[in-house]
Amino acid sequence: EHEGEAEQFDDITALAVQYCSKPNSMVSDEISFTIKNKIDEINTAVEHFESFSEKNEIAMPIVLKFNIAFDELLNNIIMYGYNDDDEHEIEVGVELKGERLVISIADDGIPFNPFKQSPPDTMLTVEERNVGGLGIHIVKNLMDEYTYKRNVDKNIITLIKHNINA
Repeated sequence: EHEGEAEQFDDITALAVQYCSKPNSMVSDEISFTIKNKIDEINTAVEHFESFSEKNEIAMPIVLKFNIAFDELLNNIIMYGYNDDDEHEIEVGVELKGERLVISIADDGIPFNPFKQSPPDTMLTVEERNVGGLGIHIVKNLMDEYTYKRNVDKNIITLIKHNINA
């Protein structure tokens, strides 16, 4: 029933909603490329990533964090990941989905999970510390998520950063 003798129109509610998403908040893009297990190829990976980042307007602080991670992880793979001097391929994938940036690095080196290593004791002096481990510790602190898995004959490292344009 309606209020009193009034027409129905005074009991109707209209709701209007306008959704304004943040520009580029749902952008989805990806690239993949392969580099060789040579130190100078790290620059190639960084250049590909920086081009992708510029195209997708990824904030510079995020780009710099991933550049540090690229340098550390690719250096470790190239320097310590192989039992031979043969040429190997390292596959890199970059995916932007909304506010989430995902990097994957796959190599056919010896099985090794860098994230299982004990963190360095930063309370010790440089002279007292064991060599190694600090770079991976830094990578872990720069990323929101990081994973390692061994898939058949590949080491696969995944790095994830959320809210990249916040």
